[in-house]
Amino acid sequence: MKASEHGVKLSSIGQFAWSSDEETFHGSFDSVEEALDEGRSSYPDRTIYVGEAAEVYVHGPDADDVTERLVSSVYDQVGEYAESFLDDVTKEAREELDTALTAVVSAWLTKHCLWPTCYTIVKVKEFPAEASAEKKEGE
Repeated sequence: MKASEHGVKLSSIGQFAWSSDEETFHGSFDSVEEALDEGRSSYPDRTIYVGEAAEVYVHGPDADDVTERLVSSVYDQVGEYAESFLDDVTKEAREELDTALTAVVSAWLTKHCLWPTCYTIVKVKEFPAEASAEKKEGE
């Protein structure tokens, strides 16, 4: 599930950010070059990483999660007598449950404005530190 599939607008998606450690990214820039320039101005002697902001995917519960929990609950009460509980669930029934769970969780996130507003960084490129002008002159 993604927030954008439910009308949530995330302004940083498709923008670029920079990092000096490939873990913590900074800024929201229109181009790789703008992000790189900002990174180089902050850390001129370090390798700079530039990546693109991408929307995170929310993995909600699925039919397997729910049926396992149901079986476990019954097993806790009656032991091995529950071993065949839900063994006969058809593929169609599991797909129906998956669809219903996705709809319920999506509606709940939307109703309470709980979709994530953070993003992940993808397509990271490494830009090694440039040699300083002094080193170039002395070579």
